Amino acid sequence: MTKKFLFRGRTGLNALILFLSSILFLSGCAGVRGLGSHTNQTVFVYEGQAHRVCVRGDFNGWSGDADCLKREGNTWTLSLQIPAGRYAYVLSLNDNQCIPDPQALLFEDDGFGNTNSVLIVP
Repeated sequence: MTKKFLFRGRTGLNALILFLSSILFLSGCAGVRGLGSHTNQTVFVYEGQAHRVCVRGDFNGWSGDADCLKREGNTWTLSLQIPAGRYAYVLSLNDNQCIPDPQALLFEDDGFGNTNSVLIVP
């Protein structure tokens, strides 16, 4: 006789709750890139001298041309709709220098000796 005891009893109930909690966590609460369909408006601001300022990151395939800031005096701004998630990014100055965003709150090593800014979109 074969016994079947999938999620049976109190221990089984705890396992089921843990399993379902893990699925919910991984489906949107963990900052995993690209899981949510919700987007938020994100504003990038850079203050300084430059001829061109663009943002490169996980959210645009690290493209140097896709999302460039607009200049007003020495202030550069760009507003983007970005899906919920966690993204690494940098600012590209004059197409030849990448720097972390001076106004970012979070940073991480990129694995190549440079620093990326980190953006978390709720």
